[in-house]
Amino acid sequence: MSSTLAVVAITTFLFTDIQGSSRLWEEHEVAMRSALVEHDRLIARAVEVNRGRVFSHMGDGVAAAFESASDAFNAAADIQRRLLADEHPGVGRLRVRIGIHSGEAEERADDFFGPTVNRAARIMSAAHGGQILVSGVAARLADSDEFDLTDLGDHRLRDLGRPERIHQLGGPGLPSEFPPISTLTDAPNNLPAQLTSFVGRTEELEQVMDLLGAGRMVTITGVGGVGKTRVALQAAADLAPEYPDGTWLVALAPVSEPEGVDSAFLDALGVPQTDMDPRDAFLEYVRSRTVLLIVDNCEHLIDASADAAAAILSVSPESRVLATSRELLGVPGEAALGLRSMSLPREPRVWEESDAVRLLVERARQAKPGFRAQGHEEALAEICRRLDGIPLALELAAARLRSFSPERVAGLLDESFRLLTGGSRTAVPRQRTLEAAIEWSHRLLDEAEQQLFRKLSVFSGGFTVESVAAVAADDDLDVLDVLELLSALVDKSLVAADEGEIERFHLLETIRQYASARLEAAGDVDIFRRRHAEHFRHLLAEAAELRWGPEGPTVLRQMQIERDNLRQALTWALEAGEGATALDLATGFGRFSDFGRWSEPVMWYERALEVAGDTANEIERAVRLHRLAFMLGRGPDTDRAVRLAEEAISIFERNDEAPSDAAWLFEYAAALLNLAVVKLYRGEGGERNEHFRPLVFRALEIARRANHRPMIAACLGNLAHHVDPRADPEEVRALFDEAEAAARDAEDAIGHQRLSWQRSRYEFFAGDLKASLSHRRTAIDGAREAGLDDFAAHLQVGAALAELESGDTSGVERMNDAIRDVLATSDGLHGPGAAGQVMLVARATAALRLGRPARAAVAIGATHAESARGVPVPWDLAPHLDRVTEEVRQALSADVFEAQWAQGEAMSREEIMGFLGERP
Repeated sequence: MSSTLAVVAITTFLFTDIQGSSRLWEEHEVAMRSALVEHDRLIARAVEVNRGRVFSHMGDGVAAAFESASDAFNAAADIQRRLLADEHPGVGRLRVRIGIHSGEAEERADDFFGPTVNRAARIMSAAHGGQILVSGVAARLADSDEFDLTDLGDHRLRDLGRPERIHQLGGPGLPSEFPPISTLTDAPNNLPAQLTSFVGRTEELEQVMDLLGAGRMVTITGVGGVGKTRVALQAAADLAPEYPDGTWLVALAPVSEPEGVDSAFLDALGVPQTDMDPRDAFLEYVRSRTVLLIVDNCEHLIDASADAAAAILSVSPESRVLATSRELLGVPGEAALGLRSMSLPREPRVWEESDAVRLLVERARQAKPGFRAQGHEEALAEICRRLDGIPLALELAAARLRSFSPERVAGLLDESFRLLTGGSRTAVPRQRTLEAAIEWSHRLLDEAEQQLFRKLSVFSGGFTVESVAAVAADDDLDVLDVLELLSALVDKSLVAADEGEIERFHLLETIRQYASARLEAAGDVDIFRRRHAEHFRHLLAEAAELRWGPEGPTVLRQMQIERDNLRQALTWALEAGEGATALDLATGFGRFSDFGRWSEPVMWYERALEVAGDTANEIERAVRLHRLAFMLGRGPDTDRAVRLAEEAISIFERNDEAPSDAAWLFEYAAALLNLAVVKLYRGEGGERNEHFRPLVFRALEIARRANHRPMIAACLGNLAHHVDPRADPEEVRALFDEAEAAARDAEDAIGHQRLSWQRSRYEFFAGDLKASLSHRRTAIDGAREAGLDDFAAHLQVGAALAELESGDTSGVERMNDAIRDVLATSDGLHGPGAAGQVMLVARATAALRLGRPARAAVAIGATHAESARGVPVPWDLAPHLDRVTEEVRQALSADVFEAQWAQGEAMSREEIMGFLGERP
């Protein structure tokens, strides 16, 4: 094969590796030398006989290429059969894992390059000794009836790319029983999938893993854009299976204040925010666990990041911290890895040895399919040298290769650097190099593109075309102009397009900071942050109306996606002293927050109230009080929620002279309904709900005066849902029918979903498990359609309970998953609908049905602990819990029951959450 000719074709790759070879070398070095010779000979022969060729040896492994996937399958089977039959003196049988994958790859200088090759190696690394794993692509290409293909499902490999369909190759003489394969799918983590492949950095990855093996904290340092985050994520992906309690990314780039660092740790770990101090909460969580934390972008919060990392290491001896920062955190025992730029080519003809050029070429191929490096080696090497091998700079340059030749890009880049550095090419600091790379890309924009680029920096967490148009458009720039300019910025890699149902875009953080600095230099920051805040204030007002109609699920999804922008807008409004704007934004934030979240909405609303100050308008004060009461009622401070709601209602009543203002009447009805629900879940009024029904009937009267059909449906649904246990079932169902008719008249999709949930609870109470499940599944589908995955998890707990009581024990696994999701998306056990009690009742039932009555007794005791804290078991589950309790009593001796029950009753809320997180 010529050293200058590149060939791209569909090739099937087979990778092998000896499992446990490091230990074998340490214990039997002489015997391993002999065994490895025989190992290599055996594999080479099997590959050649099946029309393949070995193109690389890597440590104790081999890489081979085949034109036919079937040939690769035959070779893999031959290798495993022979190796499993051979005994090597001193080391026994060599257990080899094999991975097979097919796709395009570039062949050059008798070697292969590209993502397909890397994926084949990742598939191999997921296998166990003696196992053959095959990608879905290779399985489709193979044409052989000799083998069995066991579908192992979709798996995230440790390259953090898209999921891969994995099959296990089986057949005569091949073992078939193996543990679960080692991928990110089964390793608890929140590592984000990457749209591009990881290139090079092999040595740096090994260093990170060696340092984490020898110590407990490693900080990767380097300039912005050098690839610190990507190296940390890849190292974490490789190490994830070693951390049974999870590998968690703590992203600090969106955190602006030191006070937010502890909450970022809580969110990353999925620890519910309770009334505990955030630091105490996450320390309590990691104390008995083994986790790997990747703390990313610490440089602007060095002290707070260092304090949090040191605290974790002090209480969790098996955990590790991997940080990225432009400087060290100064934590005792911290090891440093200074990440340098990617390796540059020694000479253009051997560019494959340069990580920098390989990255540039691979990203260029992504930007321009069919891009070829041959004939442009000198220019590509020059681009990498001018950009000092900095990955972000190389990716910006790669985007230009879509439109310009490598020679042209190299020339433009050279001119830009001369302008920025006064002609000196040797004195360019690394930070200045990155700035120059972005500046160079920025300078190639026309004036209109530059203006829009700067304005985009006011967005946080991404943006839609419509939002950009609302914030950036003016007399000289209309919506069509914005769309065209935004497309141009995407093409030039200054703006990234997101994948998903809703078309969105975002700026990389480093680029956003650059654009923000340019906007500030132009003196326009306040103008466009004000526009940004006003736009999202308007968007929330529209969403508040649309949520009651057929567009409800859509606006719920949209508003959840925009949370970072809402936080950005709220921050500006509070800093600017814009109290009215802040209140509207905080109201919307609370309205569209997650089902189980209460702490952040309360924080924003109380800060907005402080900025807004007192008002002489009594009605406006009543609205503010009731909205805060609504948010508080979802959390632990229900005493305050009741007090504020009652004060608001008192003001509404004093001013109730049958006004015709529909908005005022809606707020009045909402305040009454909210107070009724909070009192109910506090257990006020006893089982007959003596306070509840008068309040809801009053709310219904007000809603009818306003002719607000969705609120009428909500009131009727609550009257049916929270019934006097002695009520006639037919009368209850008639109320539900009337509520559904009102929701149907209003085309209230969210209302229908809520009514399905309420009806499912009543039917469970009434003993019709089939009807309960049907309504519950309708509610779950509606919640998922609206993007309310957190609410769907709450609903799934109840569905699993109904399944279990119907005799379907497979519901236990769905219950486990749902409870885990509820705990991860709730601020503790105090959430709406007494979520903690629902989960405890479900756990008690599951344990009993699985033959573990002692564990059920613990859960029952914990329900009494929660009741003593002012959160009784919900009315619909109380009779069921009584029946379960009696069954548990019958299954245990009196002494055992009392001891287990007392154990549960003595649990703190943190202990209860830990108990719920365990399997029944």
